[in-house]
Amino acid sequence: MAKPGDSVFVTGYLGESGYGFKLLQLGDYQHHNHFIKQHIRPRPRLDFVNTTATIDRICLNDVSDGLSSELNEIADASNVSMLINWEDIPVHPDMTYLEGFELEKLLLSTGEDFQLVGTCSQNDLKQIQINCQHAGIKVSKIGKVLDNNHDPTVYINKNGTKSRLDSQGYQHGKCKGD
Repeated sequence: MAKPGDSVFVTGYLGESGYGFKLLQLGDYQHHNHFIKQHIRPRPRLDFVNTTATIDRICLNDVSDGLSSELNEIADASNVSMLINWEDIPVHPDMTYLEGFELEKLLLSTGEDFQLVGTCSQNDLKQIQINCQHAGIKVSKIGKVLDNNHDPTVYINKNGTKSRLDSQGYQHGKCKGD
């Protein structure tokens, strides 16, 4: 369960699988093989789970339905709010040329990344980052858990503007037109 004062973090880079899918749709198979592999042959982050087995309290969710959806699930389940910093969301260096809505959609709502988003105490995050660095796992702090205000909400701070980050990824049990 996430608690006020916790750090919010993610593993790896986000948006890679969605970008790989886009490249497949465009027929660009040669130049971006890394992203295509991320989409067609994802690997679960078992290495992270094994590396952090000694951490007493950690709240984790996979980023299969998009970061915005997974963050909102954690906030709802823990009855907390969160503040995420856009500038801290990790982007693969070969995706930095993407801009605006396209990059935002890939990072926040496309999903299928097989990365993890989680919360833990600030002290535990330091230990997680040390353990993961030795194991070759990228872990980035992207925000913090706010005090419980009885209305679980995820906010994003982008270019100095704080706004609500609603679930924009895959919604289980929803049909088109609902």
